[in-house]
Amino acid sequence: QLLNFNKFLGIDPAQLLKVFINDFTKSAAFIEFALRRVSGTSRSVLLATILELRLRDYAEGNIEDAKCEELLIPFIEEENMTEALHLARVFHCFPVVQHILKKTGRTKELIQYYLKNGKIKEVVELCKNEKKSDMWMDLLVYISKKEGPVDEKVVQEMLAGIEASGSLHPLVVLEILSRSSTLKVAAVKEYVIKWLDAQKKQIESDRKAISEGEKRMQEIDKQIESLKFK
Repeated sequence: QLLNFNKFLGIDPAQLLKVFINDFTKSAAFIEFALRRVSGTSRSVLLATILELRLRDYAEGNIEDAKCEELLIPFIEEENMTEALHLARVFHCFPVVQHILKKTGRTKELIQYYLKNGKIKEVVELCKNEKKSDMWMDLLVYISKKEGPVDEKVVQEMLAGIEASGSLHPLVVLEILSRSSTLKVAAVKEYVIKWLDAQKKQIESDRKAISEGEKRMQEIDKQIESLKFK
């Protein structure tokens, strides 16, 4: 049961944490209660404390990724974001690091964090949203250097995203991926076929345009010749 905070008017609630030092549940409950009623330095101390307590709990496997939105994110504010990011990195809390990097718009850093943790699918989605060629390049290089197996479906999704964005020439994409020692042909087969098909259609279109151009030139020549003999 939550404590009656009115009993502690005039007392720094951060100092009362000592009472619950060995009781995480009551400590967290007290902090949540106190945070609704304090500001300034005391609030900063309480935020840092509950974040560290819950991040430790996360690191010990007591908090799942899905619960971070409820149990950790609410205690991350503008003032403590830098400290929260540091703590999240220390305790390897992926959801919190991801949340902060997204919220602060640190896209490049977020991509590197994803890649470091092997979150290729998340990088693909990020690249689709950002539509920047250098981000696709970073992902391609990462996959080309990856020693372990790569999910073919994710690679195909990446290639579809690159194709849709039109930000990289297929020859550049294939040249980078060809450096991979683990990537299978099946992963890029559809992409190559689509590109070759597009090339074939473009060649046919160009030939048709040339043929039509030649016909027009012949007609113009005939008109010129007919004018000479009038």
